[in-house]
Amino acid sequence: MVGGSGAARLGSVARSALLVGALAGLGLAGCGDDSAPRPELNVGIGADWNWEATSVAELGFVYALVVEQRKNSTGACDDLPPSLQVIAFGKPVPLSRDANNCVSATVAAAPTMASSSVTVTAEQDGKAIATGTFDGLIPGLGATLIAPPDGVVRAGDEIVIAATSGLPSSTPGPASVFPLDETPWPGSPYTASRPVRYPDGVHTRMPAFSGRGAVVVNGTPYAPQATVNCEGFAVCTGNATNVLGPVFVTETM
Repeated sequence: MVGGSGAARLGSVARSALLVGALAGLGLAGCGDDSAPRPELNVGIGADWNWEATSVAELGFVYALVVEQRKNSTGACDDLPPSLQVIAFGKPVPLSRDANNCVSATVAAAPTMASSSVTVTAEQDGKAIATGTFDGLIPGLGATLIAPPDGVVRAGDEIVIAATSGLPSSTPGPASVFPLDETPWPGSPYTASRPVRYPDGVHTRMPAFSGRGAVVVNGTPYAPQATVNCEGFAVCTGNATNVLGPVFVTETM
């Protein structure tokens, strides 16, 4: 859940997950069994690297959840059962209500360096009535450092990153190095040379920094579609990030 400087982390990730808001207006068919009344809730999960980290502890990818209730024909929202709860990231999601009686929420998980399945559940009277599972949101985590094989570099050295299978890397975006050992935290990452794609991988040269660093490439042409399973919610949307990495290096003098 969001806490401390976590509100800032929601920026780009929530914008990604908010695609679910656009889907709400399309009148798409709901998921699950239509024979039983279910809350008309859209759920979206997005993921992105935490570019606004203020410490090493905040480095990693952030999963963000957006929940929106679908409006009825009057432009308002139907009353939801008082016992309704939405569970995500292992905790109940705080729901708010607007002037049209519509429920919504936007929350983020703590940064992580691991890719995992995300499950969102709606419960009513203690029983699950809707479930959405989201996989493949961080395909770039499969990137590997090819050269140097031991990860030891000096300022100006070139490294080679093998992209994840299925994540195109023909035109990689800018590369940044997030220091892991520098104290105090420098406040922003170091900028590597503009990455170039060659047959053996993505090449970029290291800036000057001290100790270990996480190298992240901000953007590839597109990300493959996330895998989404939806039952009981109106719409489930998963937006994968096209960030490549991180891979880890250690810079010596």
